[in-house]
Amino acid sequence: MSKYIKEIDILYDWATENSLIRLSYESSFGFPKDKSKIIEMLALNLSDSELTEIPKELGCLVNLKELWLNDNQISKLPDEITNLVNLEYLYLDHNPLKELPENIDNLINLKVLEVSNTKLKKLSHNTLLNNINKHDTKEKFKR
Repeated sequence: MSKYIKEIDILYDWATENSLIRLSYESSFGFPKDKSKIIEMLALNLSDSELTEIPKELGCLVNLKELWLNDNQISKLPDEITNLVNLEYLYLDHNPLKELPENIDNLINLKVLEVSNTKLKKLSHNTLLNNINKHDTKEKFKR
C-alpha cells in the first residue's frame, strides 16, 4: 500500500464525499470502511451512484478484476483506468460515454466489456475487441 498512499487517500476522500463507503462488510457496493483494504479490492461496484466522473486515482487499484460503473452519468473515463491490467469485467452501460481511453488495449485480461446504451459510435481498438467475449459488445461494433 505504501506505493499508493496518496492515491488511496484521495480515493477514500472522494468515496466519502460521494457516499460510496460500504455500510457493511457483506455489501459488494462501494469502498470498504477500512482504508487499508482499498488496494486489495478485487471488485468495485459503483453502479447507479449518480457519478459524472471517476477520479484518475482509481487507476492505482491494480488488483481489480471487476468494475461496475453502469447506470451513471459518466461521459469520459480517466486514462489511468488503463492501468487496471488485471481487470476482467468492465460494465459501462447506461452512461453518456462518448469514447474509451486511447490505451484501452492495455486491459489485456478483459473478458467482458459492456457498453450498451452509451454514446460510443465505434471501437477502433481491434486487439481489445478480439480479446473480449461479450457478444453484445462485438455486435454493436461489427462493420
